[in-house]
Amino acid sequence: MQTSGLGSDTSPLMCAPTHEEPLSFRQLKAQRTVSRGFTLIELLVVLLIMALVTSLATLSLGSSTQQHLNEEATRLIAQLESTKAQARASSLNVSLGLGQGGFYFVGLSDNPLLQTAYPWLYPNTQAQVQSGPVLLGPETLTAPSLIVLSDALDPKLTLSIASDGLRPFQVISR
Repeated sequence: MQTSGLGSDTSPLMCAPTHEEPLSFRQLKAQRTVSRGFTLIELLVVLLIMALVTSLATLSLGSSTQQHLNEEATRLIAQLESTKAQARASSLNVSLGLGQGGFYFVGLSDNPLLQTAYPWLYPNTQAQVQSGPVLLGPETLTAPSLIVLSDALDPKLTLSIASDGLRPFQVISR
């Protein structure tokens, strides 16, 4: 007779042996098939999670063309601000020039051979000045400037860089 009390262990090893029949072949087979595999609901939940993660990753990457324009704009703004500081420090009349494959600065040097051309990082990049010449110095207050970057393969996709003449250049529309 089994009894349980404080401190007694009722595990099968410690209990008195019982006279139960061994499990039949059908019972063993039923136990084995119940614990095998995934249910359809579990598989659907995993697929749903994978689809959500994939769609979020795709949305966060964005368009590669838009990313290229952002990189070009960041680089152009850095060069414009650096050249503006140099023009003011040297009291030079400097302006931005746009060419077929990049941009350059007119007036940094008297020697035209020393002018540095900055090619676009991506060959399909195009730029257009919307408001007169982009003057960078020597005055502290310059005319407002607007530069529009676009991609030759997707002209609808544009990015605008502007300065009101006093503040630094910045991206104003994507």
